[in-house]
Amino acid sequence: MTTQAQTGAPAAERTADEAELRNLAAAFSDAVNRRDLDAFRDLWEPHGVWDLSPMGKAEGIDAIMAWVSELLAGWELFVQMTHAGVVEVAGRDATMRWTMEEYGRSRDGRGAHNLGMYADRATRCPDGRWRFTRRTYHFRLVDEAPLTGTVFPVPPPTTAG
Repeated sequence: MTTQAQTGAPAAERTADEAELRNLAAAFSDAVNRRDLDAFRDLWEPHGVWDLSPMGKAEGIDAIMAWVSELLAGWELFVQMTHAGVVEVAGRDATMRWTMEEYGRSRDGRGAHNLGMYADRATRCPDGRWRFTRRTYHFRLVDEAPLTGTVFPVPPPTTAG
């Protein structure tokens, strides 16, 4: 965690930034899990980079959106979980690291379970919101054993009240 001496920001501002950045990472998984492409698009700075090497890399929001659409279309089931993370803020820029886990079953029945880590960069945009400028996924384990069981539809979004 960064100290006030390092950033010059008061503790309340640092805490708010960290909470917003943690929510940004959670919102990414939520958008993917719900297949909400509008929400997914809103998480990115227009010139962002999404790197899933060795699978590939997309640069710019149009390429990112085309790629996520293609990737999700191949999965009957895909669930991503964001676990523990570290957030470091330096003014309008931030770096984050997250432990990740994903389960999926392709439309042709192949299973997938992977563990990995995201290394992220984000910036506070002119509208005041944090957005990803770069997400780089580092695979740690990929298990392609069959994933059996019944797949249920994605539930509708919840609303307060």
